[in-house]
Amino acid sequence: MNCCRSLPDRNSGAAAVADSDGATDSVTQSDPVPAQGQQQPADTASSKQLLTEVLQELQKGDTAPNAFAMTMLCCDPESQQKAASQALLAAAFDAFPDKDYCLLTLPPDSPELPLLATFTRLVPPPGSLLVEVLYLCHRFAMLQEFQVQSATRAHTEGVQDLLTGVAGTSTTMATFAHGVEANSAYVVCCEGQVIGMATIQPFTDLSQLQHNFHIASVPGLTHDGAANKHVMLLTSFCFNPIFAHRAEQFLLDILKRCNGHLLLYLLPPEHASTEIAPRHRLQAAPATLQAEFALFAFWHEAPSRTPVNSHVVVAGASDCGLSVIESLLMHERLAFNALTLLAPGGLYNGQSAAIYKADSIARLGLHASVNVLDAELVSIDREQHSIVLSDNRTLQYGVLVLSMGLSCEAMVLNQSALGLPQVVSLPMLPGRIEKGVKATKSIIVHGSVLEACTAMAQLEAAGVNLQSMKYLQPSRQVEISLLEEAAGLMLPAAAQAAGVALQAPRQVSNLEVQLAEDKSKVVVTAAGSTGESIVEEADLLVLAAARVEVPGCIVKAAARNNLVCDGRLVVDGAFRTNDPKIFAAGTIARFSRRYGTGLCHSRFNSQEVGQKAAESIAATFSSPFLGDSEMPQLQNGRLITTALPGGGVFNYARAAGGQNSSLTEIQSLRRLVSQTQHGYCQLTLDSSGIIQSALLCTAKKEHELPPEMLLPLVGFSVSYLHELLHSYEAGSMPDIPTYLRQPWTSLLYHDRFPQLRSALLQNLASTGRSVQQLDGNSMRASDETEVTCVQNDVVDFLKQQGASEFPQYAVSAYVS
Repeated sequence: MNCCRSLPDRNSGAAAVADSDGATDSVTQSDPVPAQGQQQPADTASSKQLLTEVLQELQKGDTAPNAFAMTMLCCDPESQQKAASQALLAAAFDAFPDKDYCLLTLPPDSPELPLLATFTRLVPPPGSLLVEVLYLCHRFAMLQEFQVQSATRAHTEGVQDLLTGVAGTSTTMATFAHGVEANSAYVVCCEGQVIGMATIQPFTDLSQLQHNFHIASVPGLTHDGAANKHVMLLTSFCFNPIFAHRAEQFLLDILKRCNGHLLLYLLPPEHASTEIAPRHRLQAAPATLQAEFALFAFWHEAPSRTPVNSHVVVAGASDCGLSVIESLLMHERLAFNALTLLAPGGLYNGQSAAIYKADSIARLGLHASVNVLDAELVSIDREQHSIVLSDNRTLQYGVLVLSMGLSCEAMVLNQSALGLPQVVSLPMLPGRIEKGVKATKSIIVHGSVLEACTAMAQLEAAGVNLQSMKYLQPSRQVEISLLEEAAGLMLPAAAQAAGVALQAPRQVSNLEVQLAEDKSKVVVTAAGSTGESIVEEADLLVLAAARVEVPGCIVKAAARNNLVCDGRLVVDGAFRTNDPKIFAAGTIARFSRRYGTGLCHSRFNSQEVGQKAAESIAATFSSPFLGDSEMPQLQNGRLITTALPGGGVFNYARAAGGQNSSLTEIQSLRRLVSQTQHGYCQLTLDSSGIIQSALLCTAKKEHELPPEMLLPLVGFSVSYLHELLHSYEAGSMPDIPTYLRQPWTSLLYHDRFPQLRSALLQNLASTGRSVQQLDGNSMRASDETEVTCVQNDVVDFLKQQGASEFPQYAVSAYVS
């Protein structure tokens, strides 16, 4: 490209938009104008650019590079005015009249200078060894002529040229044509050439967005449709990336022209976006309200965030790893520009996590902000701050977060038996079932009660008769959390109370497997609980019991890099290993013994662990020299759900605060039990009236209470459940699930209730009483001031959430 007055096309040189496989980066919509309540992603073109493509454009063949580099830049911090910076950049281009591009690199931890306002930050491809952040500026980026206009038919050819090379051009052009006729299309021109286009439409029905996103965090958005007449939906957007720094001004001018206050869009025009945090609701949205897209917003005086260009690599797309990514993306003060997630097998490979399912992952909008790689970590070079991936690529990191799961090793003496076609592990059982097991006449299931029930339920659902199964239980338990151990102990009695018949296990040890003489079966030998020899033949052996360990590659990497690994990667209260640039969270890690014993992260809520880890990571960029950290307060409970033979389900939730209680203490808690229509329910309370666990076991798949509804109960005082204890003691309660399905309980199950509770306690703490004195205690008539305070806070909360969220609560007015 030579230096001429004709502006560069958006698909040439630095303006090219492509993803890692060379495809143009664009998302299309199914209809030119999406219908209200059924929104689709807007047509957009972002300014993501691959470093390799830019460098190819800068130097073609044997010609000299069409760029110069700014190798030294010294600025007085008190005189870094934008005008002075632009004058300096203009002088630099004047010194190289035959060059179109200026390159500049900065260390990733350096603040972005005003000079960079007209530069585009380039995202290096995976495998790049470039440590510094590379910025690029085209000389035309400094042009001052910038005109926003209502689009007319005369702009059609210019918009067509702008969209050249963008996927879904025909759909976008149809949207643009409709917008021209409706007077809702806009273009921005520079020296007579179209460099950007957008179409909008009024948007007042927020029911779908309210159900899936925290829209209350956006100023000016209300739950009253009539009050949202100034809210607009951006239905298509395309901008020449050379002028990406002008995108914000373009959107501001659009808002002024349409007398709007707020723009919503489903994919972000880069440099002008605020992502709205998705909601993690306990119950799935109705089909008409489901949303599998990310939501972004732009408004006047939207808060700015400090850019963080340091490369943060999260290894493992577990619930904990995804929680780290989500928390960093949604950080209020910091904008993480270089996030990479290692997701072996894909971001969502069918093994649904407890929290992040396909729809909730879609609402994170990872494709817009995160480099997701289908690869796993193989080795770590602590000295070079780099990792090697399974596809032999090398990644540099500024911060590395290890959040992959544990590996499993079957509890069998001869591991070679795992290669036999008649032997299958629990994770591989669904694949074996797909090949056909209905005609299998004899099956042995070896595992602890939770895993064995899961295996037998899967086999029964595939048509296998329960009478053909034999259950062997290892006498030596594998390493499991107290939660799993407690659930396993409670399951048999709960199943019996619910009317679910479970097969009594035989306790065995030293399991060994050999191929039978006819090679059609396997012979299982083991030692019984009294030392007797047990020999069984089976057509299929399911090894449901497994030792869980840190993956071998991580063990080797820890040894080579002197990272402390004591059964798990050891971290401090800020989730740091002994290398301050390497963090670990999730089942792979545990807290240092100086905080106590047995503090494996598997005993805590994975999402909460990820959130706390992200807080610590963010803190390193605001206070890099953090000292020793206390162990974080982890309050959310965990839930175990296990399918039972016969079609039943066992659900057990445990409070985080009781994770380290002994089993004797657990069994000595006060129990509130009740038979239900289809099974059995139990709540356990400690001496302070705190609900330590909640159990629901049913003989049928019909959920008398969705399993997720048990989690909000644990860790709270029973007083939050109104008159439950009084009704239970008086014998006036039909059963616990029926009581918990009353309309008033919807507030307890709301995803923002924990924040309401925290705000109430904080406000009440001004009275001088401790949180322990306040939390869950019923207010007496003499506490008139406190009662009024609570009532006002609750009413404000209900108003903020909107009438559609709580139709069962009568509030005088839902608008201020």
